[in-house]
Amino acid sequence: MARPFNIYSNSVTRITLQISVIHL
Repeated sequence: MARPFNIYSNSVTRITLQISVIHL
């Protein structure tokens, strides 16, 4: 269960970073 959660968390982090870049 750790791996899927890690992948999901990583995806959320990438999306958040992309949104931050777009806002900047």
